[in-house]
Amino acid sequence: MAGPAQPDRGSWRKGSLGTPGVRGQLVDLHFGRTTVQQVVGRLERDLSRRLAPFDFAIDVVAVASPPVLIQEAHHAVIAGRLVGDETAFADWLHSTLHPLA
Repeated sequence: MAGPAQPDRGSWRKGSLGTPGVRGQLVDLHFGRTTVQQVVGRLERDLSRRLAPFDFAIDVVAVASPPVLIQEAHHAVIAGRLVGDETAFADWLHSTLHPLA
């Protein structure tokens, strides 16, 4: 009898140090390397100034599409697949936060 199916660990997002999955993401969080921080830094460089504090909440749900289910001025509900694609997530976050900056 076969055991439970194991996830394909090769497809999991890796942290910037190359550690796969949630462990890699936690290592990145511990060292302050997150996509959100990278996007905020990019916005600060684009605008040539530090950003003032702002509120924006993101809820992630376990669906593949659409990438953005609900988007309001200070809140978005997005698909887990969007977060899994770091480039697409960073691009979406940049375009979403730019008006708040």
